[in-house]
Amino acid sequence: MKLKEIGEFGLIERIREIFGKGEGVLAGLGEDVAVVKAGGGCLLLTADLLTEGVHFRSHLISPFQLGWKALVVNLSDIAACGGIPRYFLVSLIVEPEREWESVREIYEGIKAAGDRYGATLVGGDTSRGEALTLSIALLGEGIRDEVILRKGARPGDQIYVSGTLGDAALGLRLLLQGKKKGYLIERHLSPTPRLTLGRELARRHLATAAIDISDGLVQDLSHILKESRVGAKLHLERVPISDECREEAEALGLDPLRLALSGGEDYELLFTVAPGDESQLEEVAGLCRVPITRVGEVTSERELRLFKDGKGISLEISGYDHLKGS
Repeated sequence: MKLKEIGEFGLIERIREIFGKGEGVLAGLGEDVAVVKAGGGCLLLTADLLTEGVHFRSHLISPFQLGWKALVVNLSDIAACGGIPRYFLVSLIVEPEREWESVREIYEGIKAAGDRYGATLVGGDTSRGEALTLSIALLGEGIRDEVILRKGARPGDQIYVSGTLGDAALGLRLLLQGKKKGYLIERHLSPTPRLTLGRELARRHLATAAIDISDGLVQDLSHILKESRVGAKLHLERVPISDECREEAEALGLDPLRLALSGGEDYELLFTVAPGDESQLEEVAGLCRVPITRVGEVTSERELRLFKDGKGISLEISGYDHLKGS
């Protein structure tokens, strides 16, 4: 069976079957981060890579922005589990003919993100290759009984998202059309990891499960549902969409809701909260200066159902899969 037939997440499941769960591992494959015991606390490990032609195109993103984004996508994983980023390794595949100046700007972008969010470069590797590739492995720390995983959602929990969705996906479309600047483009090129929000949710034991939105709301919610062995009702009229996204999408003849549901790369947090904690969430939203919107609720039936204005609807939605190319 070819990888394009089983897909990215099917591959992860098969790798999971091979390795199982090692000693001292509190959470591993199937989560945003690996969580391993370390004294009275725990270490958080995550890794992501960005490859030319797959994750970015050099003529659409500056070297500095590429470096920033390469670290931020890892920081976002740490944010989703409520951890604190500490140290990271950078591995670079690059053509020998590339100018040093552009490589320097990549590392300056990485350093700017690290300085902003408290993570320090401690090593890495370099190799030659045709496709520019940045691979970052990030180490963070957490408190064992505070770490938020994907598998904690329970029936009756409320489903929330931070910020607005669909901005990054539309920003990419605008870049491909030749536009260079604007709010939506910045949302795609220079995302913000919700570390403060994630930490507050963990510290207050508010979130029962969480994930960052990298592959689209529907697909990432499906990951929580699968790991938690539950279902959900998602109310589409509540999905937060920015005015900029609505206006630009409509001008281009695009559906802003579909962008919000399946676009991905917003790096907002999607999380579940037990009923009755709304007042605390309002306090957290104000403290973190991030809007938080309730978009659904967790159910015992193990399926995701979509509703609009109270009516169940059928809508074919999928997020990004690297191996299927969708």
